[in-house]
Amino acid sequence: MEKYESYVRERLLPDKLTAQKSADELASEVREYQSLLVTLDTIVDNELKEMETRVNMGNNMFMHANVEDTSQVIVKLMDGVFASLPMDRARNFIPKRIDILQSRITILEKKMCDIQATIDTMLASINHFQSIQQ
Repeated sequence: MEKYESYVRERLLPDKLTAQKSADELASEVREYQSLLVTLDTIVDNELKEMETRVNMGNNMFMHANVEDTSQVIVKLMDGVFASLPMDRARNFIPKRIDILQSRITILEKKMCDIQATIDTMLASINHFQSIQQ
């Protein structure tokens, strides 16, 4: 019994936590893309050629920034890869990237559910076996 309980503690729970952390990181990235898309839509809708904004420098520390040319935007294509895209290409790319990230989140959520189901089954079996032994 200890071997199975140890497997739940040392393997399944960490796997579930790792999947949860990855899903949370992807969800954060989706929110960033959605925020960028809203900003780009505002620029296009208001035909802004330049704008003032606040930029998060990290740890919720913001700085004022003046954007002199709104025709190009730097977009994260994937981990560590960024590109300067024209506004229309960026507005086409972002929804596709959001869809990809959402599909990854769905896969991770299914994985977490599968792991939780395995944990529940194993713990129920252990409890049932222990009750039979007594």
